[in-house]
Amino acid sequence: MTDLPCVLKSHHLSWVSLKSLQTGQAKFSRSDPHPFHELNAVGFHVTDALRCIFTLAPAPRPIPPLSPEPAPAVSLTLSWAHHPITSATRTFVRSLLQAQTFNKLIALARWAHLQPLHDQGFINWHYTSLVFNYHMDSPKTHTSFEFSKRHTFAAKLLMNELPLLGRLQSCRRPDLYDPSWNCIFCSQDKETLQHLWVCPTWQPLLQLLMNETQATLALLINSFVSDSSLNLDIALDPSWSLLTCWIYPSSTTADCSFTFASFMQGFIPQDLIALLQQYLPKRHISHCIGTALTIAKDSFRHHYWKPRCTEFAKFEYAKGITRSRKLTSPGQHSSGITAHRTSPSVTRWKSWIAHSLPTVTNWVDFRIYINSL
Repeated sequence: MTDLPCVLKSHHLSWVSLKSLQTGQAKFSRSDPHPFHELNAVGFHVTDALRCIFTLAPAPRPIPPLSPEPAPAVSLTLSWAHHPITSATRTFVRSLLQAQTFNKLIALARWAHLQPLHDQGFINWHYTSLVFNYHMDSPKTHTSFEFSKRHTFAAKLLMNELPLLGRLQSCRRPDLYDPSWNCIFCSQDKETLQHLWVCPTWQPLLQLLMNETQATLALLINSFVSDSSLNLDIALDPSWSLLTCWIYPSSTTADCSFTFASFMQGFIPQDLIALLQQYLPKRHISHCIGTALTIAKDSFRHHYWKPRCTEFAKFEYAKGITRSRKLTSPGQHSSGITAHRTSPSVTRWKSWIAHSLPTVTNWVDFRIYINSL
Protein backbone atom coordinates (compact mmCIF):
# COMPACT_ATOMS: atom_id res chain seq x y z
CA MET A 1 0.00 0.00 0.00
CA THR A 2 1.18 3.56 -0.66
CA ASP A 3 2.59 5.73 2.12
CA LEU A 4 0.49 8.54 3.56
CA PRO A 5 1.83 11.80 5.00
CA CYS A 6 1.89 12.02 8.75
CA VAL A 7 -1.27 13.46 10.22
CA LEU A 8 0.08 14.01 13.77
CA LYS A 9 1.99 17.26 13.34
CA SER A 10 1.68 19.85 10.63
CA HIS A 11 5.44 20.61 10.37
CA HIS A 12 6.59 17.02 10.52
CA LEU A 13 8.06 16.05 7.11
CA SER A 14 8.49 12.40 7.94
CA TRP A 15 6.26 9.79 6.36
CA VAL A 16 4.30 7.15 8.15
CA SER A 17 3.40 3.81 6.64
CA LEU A 18 -0.28 2.87 6.61
CA LYS A 19 0.67 -0.72 7.17
CA SER A 20 2.60 0.28 10.29
CA LEU A 21 -0.37 2.22 11.60
CA GLN A 22 -2.59 -0.81 11.16
CA THR A 23 -0.20 -2.97 13.17
CA GLY A 24 0.01 -0.37 15.95
CA GLN A 25 3.58 0.90 15.35
CA ALA A 26 4.93 3.62 13.10
CA LYS A 27 8.51 4.40 12.16
CA PHE A 28 9.43 7.85 11.02
CA SER A 29 12.28 8.83 8.73
CA ARG A 30 13.32 12.36 7.94
CA SER A 31 13.82 13.21 4.31
CA ASP A 32 14.36 16.88 5.07
CA PRO A 33 15.07 17.55 8.81
CA HIS A 34 13.49 20.63 10.25
CA PRO A 35 15.44 22.67 12.83
CA PHE A 36 12.44 23.33 14.98
CA HIS A 37 11.24 19.74 15.00
CA GLU A 38 12.52 17.28 17.50
CA LEU A 39 11.31 13.73 17.84
CA ASN A 40 12.75 11.93 20.86
CA ALA A 41 10.89 8.65 20.41
CA VAL A 42 11.96 6.30 17.68
CA GLY A 43 8.49 4.78 17.50
CA PHE A 44 5.19 5.12 19.19
CA HIS A 45 1.95 3.27 19.56
CA VAL A 46 -1.04 4.58 17.68
CA THR A 47 -4.02 5.15 19.88
CA ASP A 48 -7.16 3.16 19.53
CA ALA A 49 -8.99 6.20 18.20
CA LEU A 50 -6.50 6.62 15.33
CA ARG A 51 -6.46 2.91 14.57
CA CYS A 52 -10.21 2.94 14.04
CA ILE A 53 -9.73 5.40 11.17
CA PHE A 54 -7.68 2.90 9.16
CA THR A 55 -9.55 -0.29 9.95
CA LEU A 56 -12.78 -1.58 8.50
CA ALA A 57 -15.94 -1.16 10.51
CA PRO A 58 -17.52 -4.39 11.70
CA ALA A 59 -20.38 -5.77 9.59
CA PRO A 60 -23.80 -4.84 10.94
CA ARG A 61 -25.84 -7.54 12.51
CA PRO A 62 -28.44 -9.03 10.17
CA ILE A 63 -31.98 -7.93 10.80
CA PRO A 64 -34.15 -10.90 11.62
CA PRO A 65 -36.76 -11.51 8.89
CA LEU A 66 -40.27 -10.47 9.58
CA SER A 67 -42.89 -13.16 9.79
CA PRO A 68 -46.17 -11.54 8.84
CA GLU A 69 -49.36 -13.45 8.83
CA PRO A 70 -50.19 -15.13 5.48
CA ALA A 71 -52.44 -13.09 3.20
CA PRO A 72 -55.93 -14.47 2.74
CA ALA A 73 -56.42 -16.47 -0.46
CA VAL A 74 -58.31 -14.66 -3.23
CA SER A 75 -60.41 -16.73 -5.62
CA LEU A 76 -61.12 -15.27 -9.07
CA THR A 77 -63.35 -16.88 -11.67
CA LEU A 78 -63.28 -15.73 -15.30
CA SER A 79 -66.37 -16.14 -17.42
CA TRP A 80 -67.43 -15.58 -21.00
CA ALA A 81 -71.09 -15.02 -21.87
CA HIS A 82 -72.02 -16.21 -18.35
CA HIS A 83 -70.01 -19.46 -18.81
CA PRO A 84 -67.01 -20.08 -16.51
CA ILE A 85 -63.62 -20.44 -18.16
CA THR A 86 -61.98 -23.59 -16.85
CA SER A 87 -58.94 -23.65 -19.17
CA ALA A 88 -55.72 -21.71 -18.69
CA THR A 89 -55.98 -17.99 -19.38
CA ARG A 90 -53.31 -18.05 -22.09
CA THR A 91 -55.02 -20.96 -23.83
CA PHE A 92 -58.36 -19.19 -23.76
CA VAL A 93 -56.93 -15.94 -25.15
CA ARG A 94 -55.23 -17.88 -27.94
CA SER A 95 -58.57 -19.48 -28.80
CA LEU A 96 -60.20 -16.07 -28.96
CA LEU A 97 -57.59 -14.78 -31.42
CA GLN A 98 -57.84 -17.90 -33.57
CA ALA A 99 -61.63 -17.65 -33.69
CA GLN A 100 -61.45 -13.97 -34.69
CA THR A 101 -58.95 -14.73 -37.46
CA PHE A 102 -61.03 -17.58 -38.86
CA ASN A 103 -64.16 -15.43 -38.75
CA LYS A 104 -62.40 -12.78 -40.85
CA LEU A 105 -61.16 -15.43 -43.26
CA ILE A 106 -64.54 -16.95 -44.08
CA ALA A 107 -66.01 -13.43 -44.42
CA LEU A 108 -63.75 -12.58 -47.36
CA ALA A 109 -65.57 -11.37 -50.46
CA ARG A 110 -63.72 -13.94 -52.58
CA TRP A 111 -65.30 -16.68 -50.47
CA ALA A 112 -68.81 -15.26 -50.60
CA HIS A 113 -70.01 -18.31 -52.56
CA LEU A 114 -68.80 -20.53 -49.69
CA GLN A 115 -70.95 -18.88 -47.03
CA PRO A 116 -74.02 -21.09 -47.68
CA LEU A 117 -71.81 -24.19 -47.78
CA HIS A 118 -70.23 -23.21 -44.49
CA ASP A 119 -73.55 -22.45 -42.84
CA GLN A 120 -75.04 -25.80 -43.91
CA GLY A 121 -72.00 -27.76 -42.72
CA PHE A 122 -70.83 -29.01 -46.12
CA ILE A 123 -67.16 -28.11 -45.52
CA ASN A 124 -64.95 -29.97 -43.07
CA TRP A 125 -62.48 -27.28 -42.04
CA HIS A 126 -60.40 -29.62 -39.92
CA TYR A 127 -59.40 -31.82 -42.85
CA THR A 128 -59.19 -28.80 -45.11
CA SER A 129 -56.38 -27.52 -42.92
CA LEU A 130 -54.69 -30.94 -42.72
CA VAL A 131 -54.74 -31.47 -46.47
CA PHE A 132 -53.50 -27.97 -47.22
CA ASN A 133 -50.40 -28.57 -45.07
CA TYR A 134 -49.87 -32.10 -46.37
CA HIS A 135 -46.39 -33.13 -47.64
CA MET A 136 -46.66 -35.93 -50.18
CA ASP A 137 -43.08 -36.94 -51.03
CA SER A 138 -41.08 -35.50 -48.16
CA PRO A 139 -41.22 -34.96 -44.38
CA LYS A 140 -42.59 -31.70 -43.03
CA THR A 141 -39.09 -30.49 -42.14
CA HIS A 142 -37.90 -30.87 -45.74
CA THR A 143 -37.93 -27.93 -48.16
CA SER A 144 -37.29 -27.75 -51.89
CA PHE A 145 -38.02 -25.48 -54.84
CA GLU A 146 -40.53 -27.96 -56.23
CA PHE A 147 -42.42 -28.09 -52.95
CA SER A 148 -42.45 -24.27 -52.73
CA LYS A 149 -43.93 -24.04 -56.24
CA ARG A 150 -46.52 -26.68 -55.40
CA HIS A 151 -47.51 -25.04 -52.11
CA THR A 152 -47.69 -21.55 -53.65
CA PHE A 153 -49.94 -22.76 -56.45
CA ALA A 154 -52.19 -24.55 -53.95
CA ALA A 155 -52.48 -21.36 -51.85
CA LYS A 156 -53.38 -19.25 -54.90
CA LEU A 157 -55.96 -21.81 -55.95
CA LEU A 158 -57.47 -21.92 -52.46
CA MET A 159 -57.63 -18.13 -52.10
CA ASN A 160 -58.76 -17.52 -55.70
CA GLU A 161 -55.59 -15.57 -56.45
CA LEU A 162 -54.69 -17.09 -59.83
CA PRO A 163 -54.07 -14.21 -62.29
CA LEU A 164 -57.00 -15.01 -64.55
CA LEU A 165 -58.14 -12.33 -66.97
CA GLY A 166 -61.29 -11.56 -65.01
CA ARG A 167 -59.26 -10.92 -61.86
CA LEU A 168 -56.76 -8.75 -63.72
CA GLN A 169 -59.64 -6.65 -65.06
CA SER A 170 -61.43 -6.16 -61.75
CA CYS A 171 -58.70 -6.11 -59.10
CA ARG A 172 -55.11 -6.04 -60.18
CA ARG A 173 -54.65 -3.87 -63.30
CA PRO A 174 -57.89 -2.53 -64.73
CA ASP A 175 -55.81 0.16 -66.45
CA LEU A 176 -54.06 -2.42 -68.66
CA TYR A 177 -56.79 -5.00 -69.27
CA ASP A 178 -59.92 -3.76 -70.97
CA PRO A 179 -63.05 -4.71 -68.99
CA SER A 180 -64.81 -5.68 -72.25
CA TRP A 181 -62.40 -8.54 -72.97
CA ASN A 182 -63.82 -12.04 -72.50
CA CYS A 183 -62.12 -15.42 -72.22
CA ILE A 184 -59.42 -15.60 -74.90
CA PHE A 185 -60.29 -19.24 -75.65
CA CYS A 186 -64.07 -19.14 -76.09
CA SER A 187 -65.03 -15.42 -75.91
CA GLN A 188 -68.29 -16.42 -74.22
CA ASP A 189 -67.81 -15.04 -70.72
CA LYS A 190 -65.28 -13.47 -68.37
CA GLU A 191 -62.37 -15.72 -67.54
CA THR A 192 -62.91 -16.51 -63.87
CA LEU A 193 -62.23 -19.53 -61.71
CA GLN A 194 -65.85 -20.62 -62.16
CA HIS A 195 -65.79 -20.14 -65.93
CA LEU A 196 -62.73 -22.24 -66.70
CA TRP A 197 -64.62 -25.43 -65.71
CA VAL A 198 -67.31 -24.78 -68.33
CA CYS A 199 -65.06 -23.29 -71.02
CA PRO A 200 -65.53 -25.48 -74.15
CA THR A 201 -61.78 -25.46 -74.77
CA TRP A 202 -60.82 -26.94 -71.42
CA GLN A 203 -63.95 -28.79 -70.28
CA PRO A 204 -63.03 -32.22 -71.77
CA LEU A 205 -59.58 -32.09 -70.13
CA LEU A 206 -60.98 -31.08 -66.75
CA GLN A 207 -63.68 -33.75 -66.85
CA LEU A 208 -60.97 -36.33 -67.46
CA LEU A 209 -59.06 -34.88 -64.51
CA MET A 210 -62.07 -35.43 -62.23
CA ASN A 211 -62.44 -39.06 -63.34
CA GLU A 212 -58.75 -39.74 -62.80
CA THR A 213 -58.82 -38.12 -59.37
CA GLN A 214 -61.80 -40.24 -58.33
CA ALA A 215 -60.04 -43.42 -59.49
CA THR A 216 -56.76 -42.44 -57.80
CA LEU A 217 -58.42 -41.74 -54.46
CA ALA A 218 -60.29 -45.07 -54.62
CA LEU A 219 -57.01 -46.94 -55.25
CA LEU A 220 -55.33 -45.24 -52.30
CA ILE A 221 -58.22 -46.06 -50.00
CA ASN A 222 -58.36 -49.69 -51.14
CA SER A 223 -54.63 -50.07 -50.53
CA PHE A 224 -55.26 -49.47 -46.82
CA VAL A 225 -58.56 -51.35 -46.67
CA SER A 226 -56.95 -54.48 -48.17
CA ASP A 227 -54.54 -54.60 -45.22
CA SER A 228 -57.46 -54.94 -42.81
CA SER A 229 -59.91 -57.74 -42.29
CA LEU A 230 -62.68 -55.92 -44.20
CA ASN A 231 -61.19 -56.39 -47.69
CA LEU A 232 -63.75 -54.07 -49.29
CA ASP A 233 -63.69 -51.95 -52.43
CA ILE A 234 -64.93 -48.44 -51.78
CA ALA A 235 -65.75 -47.95 -55.46
CA LEU A 236 -68.53 -50.54 -55.04
CA ASP A 237 -70.13 -48.52 -52.27
CA PRO A 238 -73.30 -46.84 -53.66
CA SER A 239 -72.47 -43.66 -51.75
CA TRP A 240 -69.06 -43.27 -53.40
CA SER A 241 -70.23 -41.98 -56.77
CA LEU A 242 -72.88 -39.77 -55.13
CA LEU A 243 -70.42 -37.65 -53.15
CA THR A 244 -70.58 -33.91 -53.77
CA CYS A 245 -66.88 -33.77 -54.73
CA TRP A 246 -67.64 -35.88 -57.85
CA ILE A 247 -70.21 -33.44 -59.20
CA TYR A 248 -68.74 -31.66 -62.20
CA PRO A 249 -69.69 -27.94 -62.28
CA SER A 250 -71.89 -26.75 -65.12
CA SER A 251 -73.47 -23.53 -66.27
CA THR A 252 -76.67 -24.50 -64.45
CA THR A 253 -74.93 -25.37 -61.19
CA ALA A 254 -75.48 -22.79 -58.50
CA ASP A 255 -72.43 -20.96 -57.24
CA CYS A 256 -73.24 -22.01 -53.68
CA SER A 257 -73.14 -25.74 -54.49
CA PHE A 258 -70.19 -27.95 -53.60
CA THR A 259 -68.65 -29.46 -56.74
CA PHE A 260 -65.38 -30.89 -57.97
CA ALA A 261 -64.23 -27.29 -58.52
CA SER A 262 -64.51 -26.65 -54.77
CA PHE A 263 -62.64 -29.89 -54.08
CA MET A 264 -59.82 -28.84 -56.44
CA GLN A 265 -59.54 -25.51 -54.64
CA GLY A 266 -58.70 -27.46 -51.50
CA PHE A 267 -62.01 -27.55 -49.59
CA ILE A 268 -62.82 -30.98 -48.18
CA PRO A 269 -66.54 -31.94 -48.10
CA GLN A 270 -68.09 -33.34 -44.96
CA ASP A 271 -69.84 -36.22 -46.75
CA LEU A 272 -66.49 -37.51 -48.05
CA ILE A 273 -65.05 -37.57 -44.53
CA ALA A 274 -68.16 -39.27 -43.14
CA LEU A 275 -67.83 -42.06 -45.72
CA LEU A 276 -64.09 -42.57 -45.32
CA GLN A 277 -64.42 -42.81 -41.53
CA GLN A 278 -66.24 -46.09 -42.12
CA TYR A 279 -63.17 -47.51 -43.87
CA LEU A 280 -60.04 -45.80 -42.56
CA PRO A 281 -58.60 -44.26 -39.38
CA LYS A 282 -57.92 -40.55 -39.22
CA ARG A 283 -54.23 -40.63 -40.16
CA HIS A 284 -54.97 -42.67 -43.30
CA ILE A 285 -57.85 -40.39 -44.32
CA SER A 286 -55.65 -37.29 -44.46
CA HIS A 287 -52.92 -39.25 -46.24
CA CYS A 288 -55.22 -40.57 -48.97
CA ILE A 289 -56.99 -37.28 -49.65
CA GLY A 290 -53.74 -35.30 -49.46
CA THR A 291 -51.95 -37.58 -51.91
CA ALA A 292 -54.83 -37.73 -54.40
CA LEU A 293 -55.45 -34.01 -54.27
CA THR A 294 -51.75 -33.19 -54.63
CA ILE A 295 -51.52 -35.39 -57.74
CA ALA A 296 -54.65 -33.73 -59.15
CA LYS A 297 -53.30 -30.21 -58.57
CA ASP A 298 -49.96 -31.13 -60.15
CA SER A 299 -51.80 -32.44 -63.20
CA PHE A 300 -53.98 -29.32 -63.28
CA ARG A 301 -50.90 -27.10 -63.18
CA HIS A 302 -48.98 -28.96 -65.90
CA HIS A 303 -51.80 -29.79 -68.34
CA TYR A 304 -54.01 -26.71 -67.97
CA TRP A 305 -52.32 -23.79 -66.24
CA LYS A 306 -48.97 -23.80 -68.03
CA PRO A 307 -50.46 -24.12 -71.58
CA ARG A 308 -53.04 -21.48 -70.68
CA CYS A 309 -50.32 -19.06 -69.51
CA THR A 310 -48.37 -19.62 -72.76
CA GLU A 311 -51.39 -18.64 -74.85
CA PHE A 312 -52.20 -15.73 -72.56
CA ALA A 313 -48.67 -14.35 -73.00
CA LYS A 314 -49.24 -14.32 -76.75
CA PHE A 315 -52.53 -12.48 -76.19
CA GLU A 316 -50.80 -9.85 -74.05
CA TYR A 317 -48.09 -9.35 -76.68
CA ALA A 318 -50.75 -8.78 -79.33
CA LYS A 319 -52.44 -6.18 -77.11
CA GLY A 320 -49.17 -4.36 -76.40
CA ILE A 321 -49.07 -5.31 -72.73
CA THR A 322 -45.36 -5.63 -72.06
CA ARG A 323 -43.44 -6.45 -68.91
CA SER A 324 -42.38 -2.84 -68.45
CA ARG A 325 -46.01 -1.70 -68.50
CA LYS A 326 -46.91 -4.32 -65.91
CA LEU A 327 -44.19 -3.00 -63.60
CA THR A 328 -45.46 0.58 -63.74
CA SER A 329 -47.67 1.93 -61.00
CA PRO A 330 -51.41 1.68 -61.69
CA GLY A 331 -51.80 5.33 -60.61
CA GLN A 332 -55.32 6.64 -60.37
CA HIS A 333 -56.81 3.34 -61.45
CA SER A 334 -55.79 1.76 -58.18
CA SER A 335 -58.87 3.33 -56.60
CA GLY A 336 -60.99 1.03 -58.69
CA ILE A 337 -59.68 -2.07 -56.98
CA THR A 338 -62.47 -3.78 -55.13
CA ALA A 339 -62.23 -4.48 -51.45
CA HIS A 340 -61.54 -8.05 -50.40
CA ARG A 341 -63.44 -7.96 -47.15
CA THR A 342 -67.19 -7.56 -46.80
CA SER A 343 -68.10 -9.11 -43.52
CA PRO A 344 -71.78 -9.16 -42.55
CA SER A 345 -71.09 -11.42 -39.57
CA VAL A 346 -67.83 -10.30 -38.00
CA THR A 347 -68.99 -11.29 -34.52
CA ARG A 348 -69.88 -14.93 -35.19
CA TRP A 349 -66.70 -15.99 -33.39
CA LYS A 350 -68.30 -14.91 -30.11
CA SER A 351 -71.05 -17.49 -30.47
CA TRP A 352 -68.43 -20.17 -31.30
CA ILE A 353 -66.59 -19.50 -28.07
CA ALA A 354 -69.79 -19.31 -26.03
CA HIS A 355 -71.03 -22.66 -27.37
CA SER A 356 -67.71 -24.41 -26.76
CA LEU A 357 -67.37 -23.46 -23.07
CA PRO A 358 -70.23 -25.48 -21.48
CA THR A 359 -68.82 -28.79 -22.75
CA VAL A 360 -65.17 -27.77 -22.23
CA THR A 361 -64.45 -28.47 -25.91
CA ASN A 362 -62.08 -26.49 -28.07
CA TRP A 363 -63.89 -24.27 -30.54
CA VAL A 364 -61.56 -25.57 -33.29
CA ASP A 365 -63.60 -28.78 -33.33
CA PHE A 366 -65.33 -27.66 -36.51
CA ARG A 367 -67.28 -30.90 -36.84
CA ILE A 368 -69.36 -30.01 -33.77
CA TYR A 369 -69.50 -26.23 -33.50
CA ILE A 370 -68.30 -24.18 -36.44
CA ASN A 371 -70.47 -25.63 -39.18
CA SER A 372 -73.62 -25.43 -37.06
CA LEU A 373 -73.30 -21.77 -36.05
